Amino acid sequence: MPITAEEFAEQRWDLPEDGRWTELVAGEIVQLLPPNTLHGTSVLNLSKRLAEFRQQNPGLAGAACFDQGLITRRQPDSVFVPAVAFIPDVGPFELADQFLTEKCPLLAVEVVSSNDRRNLISSKVEIYLEAGVQSVWVIDLDAQDVLVVDQSGAKSHYSGPDHLTENSILPGFQMPVAELFQEPEWWAGSR
Repeated sequence: MPITAEEFAEQRWDLPEDGRWTELVAGEIVQLLPPNTLHGTSVLNLSKRLAEFRQQNPGLAGAACFDQGLITRRQPDSVFVPAVAFIPDVGPFELADQFLTEKCPLLAVEVVSSNDRRNLISSKVEIYLEAGVQSVWVIDLDAQDVLVVDQSGAKSHYSGPDHLTENSILPGFQMPVAELFQEPEWWAGSR
């Protein structure tokens, strides 16, 4: 029997690893493989760039949220937990104390780091766009590129020296795609 988003939020603490790598898809709990090191590296590098961008643009109306449960569909409910979601009209820590939100992000970033994530990504992108998300970035760790799908369904691929931009949502934001996949120097103990 399908469960609701709210039931999922209550039950997730009883799941393996406190439900950290789970999502709700059409009322069914889906367990995902834990992310690998490169997954974490990509999220860390993007997070750093977004934080710098936010500091340079204090008037930006919205915030990047991490591990935020987004209710993307109702009856049956789906809750996705993207690597990053840029949610408009919220302060930097406004949603930090709540797992679920029905606020629709302008941008959702997914990282494809395992086969289970790869198998779900097409349907997730479709559901994000149906829910009103303006742009979905899919960071592919195997190909080391980024697929950007916008609200119209238009797709763009970025790789290597290309600069990832999102001028309608984050005016002026730029990040070389290759930087997503670079291990920070301090991880290796050098500066």
